[in-house]
Order: sequence, then C-alpha cells, then structure tokens
Amino acid sequence: MIIFAKHTGFPDEINTIEIHDDNIDESIDYINDNKIEAAQIITGNIYFLDKCPSLKYLNILPSVLSPKLFDYSPLYRVPNIISLSCGTSYVYNNKDKAGHGFIDYSRIKGLRYLTCAFNKYEIGASKVSGLQGITAFNWPNEDLINFSASNSILLLQLGFGRMQNLKGINDCAPSLKCLLVFYSRYLTNISHIVSVNKSLTALSIENCPNIEDLSVIGELENLEFLKLLGGRKIKSFGFLKKCKNLKTFVTDYKSEDGDMAFIKNLSNAYLPCCRHYNIKPKDLPNGKFYMGTDGLPWNVCL
Repeated sequence: MIIFAKHTGFPDEINTIEIHDDNIDESIDYINDNKIEAAQIITGNIYFLDKCPSLKYLNILPSVLSPKLFDYSPLYRVPNIISLSCGTSYVYNNKDKAGHGFIDYSRIKGLRYLTCAFNKYEIGASKVSGLQGITAFNWPNEDLINFSASNSILLLQLGFGRMQNLKGINDCAPSLKCLLVFYSRYLTNISHIVSVNKSLTALSIENCPNIEDLSVIGELENLEFLKLLGGRKIKSFGFLKKCKNLKTFVTDYKSEDGDMAFIKNLSNAYLPCCRHYNIKPKDLPNGKFYMGTDGLPWNVCL
C-alpha cells in the first residue's frame, strides 16, 4: 500500500511517499514510475536507495527492525540529495535496546537543507558548503564561528546547544532570512544579530531564559515575524516600536510597564492574556498572519 505524508523542510508542492519495511518493493516501483522526489523512510535498512535515483528529499528514521548499527553509507552513492534528516539513535530489533547509525554529511552530494545533531554519530555538517538551510541540535561551541563552511544559509534553526552568543552568524549566513533559537539555556547575548539586520525577516526565540538584553531586536529594520515564548518577564516591549516592518507578533512574555498599544498597528498578534496590558482582547489584530518566510524554498514551521 502506498502512503503519502507531509514533512516540514520539503517544498509544499512535492508529493512525499512514506516507506516502511512492509512496502519497500511496492514503493520502489511507484517512485520510479512517477519520478517521486521525496520520501519519509522508516525501515531497517536503506540499501534500496540505489534503485530510486529520483529521490532528493529524505527523512530517514530507523525502524524497530533495524540492526544494532544502522548503515547510512548508501546515502553516499545517491547522486543528488537536496534535503536530509536522519535519526542516529533508536530502539532496535523490537527490543528496548539502543541502536546507533553513523553518518558523515560531508560525503553527501548536493545538500541544501540539513537537519542534524553535533555528536559522535553525526559528523561533517560544518564542512558542507552550499547549505541554504540547517536545523542543528547540540552545537557544542560558545559562538557560531566555524559553525558552517557555507556562506549562503537563509534558514537557521538552533536548539539544545552550548552557545552563549551569536558571534560569527554573519560569516555563515550574511543573507539570513529566518532565525529560530530554542531551548538554549546557555545563550545570554544575541547582540550579533545586528550583523544580519538588513536581511532578517523572521525571528523566533523559545525557552531561552538567560538572554540578558532583547532590545537589539529593535534594530532589525526588515523584521516581519517575531515570536518570543518561554513565559519571561521583561521591563518593556518599547524597543519593538522601532521595528517598522513588523507584521506578526506572538508572545507569552509579560512586560512590567504593560504598554502593548503598538500591537494595534500590526497585522496579527497573539497574547495569552491581556488583563495586565493597555489593550483589550477585542483590540488584538487578527489580519493576515505574515511569517516572514517568503522566498524560502521549504515548508517552514514557525
């Protein structure tokens, strides 16, 4: 049976097929007959990739039928992989045992969008040139110097790392459009985002409790979308009045001065509770929800 799926990071217009251990042969035939380019793969091996040369967008998760060591080397023989996400830790052989896969991203041809983690099982991500988008977990350094050999990143998502600041962001992403930072408790300084203030149109900061100064966000002159989540309390959102292009604002932060009147001038805004602010729920704008992701070639979830 052929199964279709949607996957964040793949273009919306591309049909994505879902491959399981019990439909591999049928899926191979369908992929080749219909020149399918995207697949979500949940199988015990990926040796069949050689038989599917049209695949370019891949999300791979080892199934419970996988061996203790999952072999990702068939990826190195695929002529052109545009988007890739791989699971390298899993439960194998239908038992509660940990299995692992090893992958060297620098050996994969054509990568433009990558979801990866920085650990001993996934290497080479920083050596991939030509990346336009990356979702990275557990970046181990205090800044973004040497983060990537690419200088063309448009979408950057960072989570669960040890970075303390964003120094170096302009080296790998001088034309950055979309930045998402989440669950980064070591992050204290985001002042270096001013180096991409001309290009950045979407910014999301979630559960980063130790950022000391958010006022630099006011320097992002082309920012259209802003999300601030994590339940923090700050003195004021007054710095956002400088963001003349801001259209969508989502937050659960609380401001001590209670001044949120500027929200009335936006297209769309979300506040979980208005009783502490100088704005009533009925006055919250409910127009078009701008995401600031126009021009990105992927389906991005903000």
